[in-house]
Amino acid sequence: MKIAILTGGGDCAGLNAAVRAVVVNATRNHDSEVWGVQGGLYGLHEGQFEKLESNFWYKEGFVLERGGTLLKTRVKRLPPEGVEREKFAVECEKVLRSQGFDALVIVGGDITLGMASIISKQNFPVIAIPKTIDNDVLDTESIGFNTALQVGVNAMDRVRTTAMSHDRVIIVEVMGRDAGFLPLSVAIAGGADIALIPEIPYQIEDLIEAIQERKRRDGFVTIVISEAAFPEGVQKNKVGVMGNQRYRGAAHILEENLCDQVHSVRSVILGHVQRGGAPLAFDRIIASRMGVAAVNALKAGKSDIIIGWDGSALTEIPLNKIQSRSLNVESNLVQTAIGLDIFLGKDLKKS
Repeated sequence: MKIAILTGGGDCAGLNAAVRAVVVNATRNHDSEVWGVQGGLYGLHEGQFEKLESNFWYKEGFVLERGGTLLKTRVKRLPPEGVEREKFAVECEKVLRSQGFDALVIVGGDITLGMASIISKQNFPVIAIPKTIDNDVLDTESIGFNTALQVGVNAMDRVRTTAMSHDRVIIVEVMGRDAGFLPLSVAIAGGADIALIPEIPYQIEDLIEAIQERKRRDGFVTIVISEAAFPEGVQKNKVGVMGNQRYRGAAHILEENLCDQVHSVRSVILGHVQRGGAPLAFDRIIASRMGVAAVNALKAGKSDIIIGWDGSALTEIPLNKIQSRSLNVESNLVQTAIGLDIFLGKDLKKS
């Protein structure tokens, strides 16, 4: 079997462990070839393949501790949904067939996996592996989330001491796009006083009251804010061109709104720090398990599935069921935050 593998979308910790697992299992246990695609889906479209030798990926253990992706990826606007995107996927499938490939393993988030689903509809075998620090792929946990979470918690541990020393309000902005899983998890594990997430637009008056109450009680306040959390009635601030848009300014907007009424406010934006660096052991293990399972599934004749993780075991999810998810405000994670007296941006009892 001749297998192609690519990593698409934004990078995260654990991608190299997943690729390594596919290479080692396929070449050493199943007498197969693995070729890496340089540059994600656009690299596939352009036919940028490189044979991955098992000796390198097996013996050079440093790939396990390397962040990012050695295959590289491009965060570039894909064709809009509809005919153009279908055409792009069909062209990718034709490239794979013309190069003699038998299967594709694709590692990505919701957008990349959506493209994988279209490619698989051309009767080409595809196995997908979920990765995203946002943790927003429905019905599965994703590679990279736990490492990004730990980076956020480490930052909270550090800013808390300086906030306490100066009786300050410190805002920490974290990534996560339109889902609140990462920022709320950082807030809970990092001992934040306040967490502002996209699913609950905050009310500035209620927020100021909560900050002042906590400052009177403790002297300092720590706030975690999602990059996509904005006040009620305020349009989310995106920048970028050609569809490659990102959020900007959530922490700065909040700081500006607070500085006239709250003394000594500072903001910190973690940004891409959360994407980089060595993966935690958990992400290395789950990526390795998913990579091995992907090859085993192909050898068993399976296709059109996502190798998922439900928190206790690997799962197989139909690729055509791919959806993004947001944080349910009735979820246990939100209720845990409320139970820990973490203010969520407005008085939910009034809502």
